[in-house]
Amino acid sequence: MPESSVRVSIALPVYNGEQYIKEALDSILNQTYKNFELIISDNASTDGTEAICREYAAKDARIRYFRQDENIGSGPNFHFAWEQSEGEYFKWSAHDDVIAPKFLETCIDALDKNPDAVLCYPRVKVIDKDSKYVEDHDIETQTRDENPIKRFSSLMLAKGHRCNEVFGLIRQSELIHTEGIGNYAVSDRILLAQLALRGPFYEHPDRLFYNRRHMGQFSHTIKTQHQSTVWWDTTQIGKIVFPEWRAFNGYRRSLNNSPVGFLDKCLGRLYLLQYIRRYRHRMMNDVKVAIMTWWNRRFNKKEKQS
Repeated sequence: MPESSVRVSIALPVYNGEQYIKEALDSILNQTYKNFELIISDNASTDGTEAICREYAAKDARIRYFRQDENIGSGPNFHFAWEQSEGEYFKWSAHDDVIAPKFLETCIDALDKNPDAVLCYPRVKVIDKDSKYVEDHDIETQTRDENPIKRFSSLMLAKGHRCNEVFGLIRQSELIHTEGIGNYAVSDRILLAQLALRGPFYEHPDRLFYNRRHMGQFSHTIKTQHQSTVWWDTTQIGKIVFPEWRAFNGYRRSLNNSPVGFLDKCLGRLYLLQYIRRYRHRMMNDVKVAIMTWWNRRFNKKEKQS
């Protein structure tokens, strides 16, 4: 990482976010902690996002605005924004979420006081399209445990996990040893697993992160992992993909490349077998969809040729 006087880098990847991005930007710029940079990567938005971002960037020197020439997919856009960062600590932000004024101040203090922690995230409140409180969101994991395999397996096997921790404050010196957010479905889960193998997470008890749920977001518009693959990486359009197998391979690769010892890796592989057992039907469905897609293309090609 290059030396920088900026201690915190915040990356905000966005595509067509005009409805909520002003609220997200205001919540970031109104932080009590001021020494940060904000990197916006606009994934070739077709609505008013560009005009809004350029207006904010013109008013605040902490903002750096980038615009992609074409939609490169969500994963590459997340990764691009991270590559521009220079701070000691790093945070991804979503264009439709909001953070409390003391989010950065609280998380920085926690990481400064807990040098073994790789990531700090506050607890979550869920808000709706009108920014009204809906509910508190909590998923119990073992990411604070001293054992890296307990941390890893609890994330890999957690049900209903929305990966809110990925929007916490991450120690850049640990993040650079991971793959970041990749260009495939559930790569945010894989990233968290990689971080968990490197150190514990610190969960702050205050609810400083407001996660918005609305009908226009990814989880409502994407119905299958195959659709999700294309959303994460537009180069996969029309290709035969194996999203569930790729997710499994991500966890396997994370364990093999982690700094944990031999015995821990052996234990981790037992949890990988448990993962296969739990999700075997999804993995077999990948194979089924691939065969049907290949067969239909081959049949249609023969039909056209005749």
